[in-house]
Amino acid sequence: HVAIELHDEAEHKDYGYQWICRLHLAQMLILLIRSRRPSIHRSEQTPQSILPPTDHLSIFIIRLIALIENNYRLKISATDYEEACHCSYRYLSICSKKELGLSPKALLDHYRIHMAKQQLGTTERTIKEIATESGYSDIHQFSRAFRRIAGVTPASYRRQQEDKVWKDIKLSTKFTNINHTRRNGI
Repeated sequence: HVAIELHDEAEHKDYGYQWICRLHLAQMLILLIRSRRPSIHRSEQTPQSILPPTDHLSIFIIRLIALIENNYRLKISATDYEEACHCSYRYLSICSKKELGLSPKALLDHYRIHMAKQQLGTTERTIKEIATESGYSDIHQFSRAFRRIAGVTPASYRRQQEDKVWKDIKLSTKFTNINHTRRNGI
């Protein structure tokens, strides 16, 4: 709606103003594309693809995966695992390591970090906000887990994502066309 108004207004102005409006339209389109980035890049893992398909897994591991997918933002205790999976935490851990190669806690951490990567790559939310939303009680715990699993700090990961193709144009909230119009005599 704003883009159409901007385009219509530009039609009645001189070339310099039209050029600035075209830049604004291009920036809005790029922001729209960025907001839809995960659905455009099919090669990136989706949140569900980090967890294995449940075809050949025991019922305990299927329940474990469901618990993690639905509650990764919350603090999950050994009792929560036992109640959800209907077995002792020790037995669940043995099954999880055998079938998935990870303990239930390690699987939860991997899933949380995967979801945090999605947020770091597609939003401008602070690392602290992302850590809290990912289920970590403090940013230091989140940073340690992130570095252990991803191999880089959350801030470094975000910079790497910004250095990809999507960094070409950023819409500055402080941009005005006053300087452009004065310089061009408009």
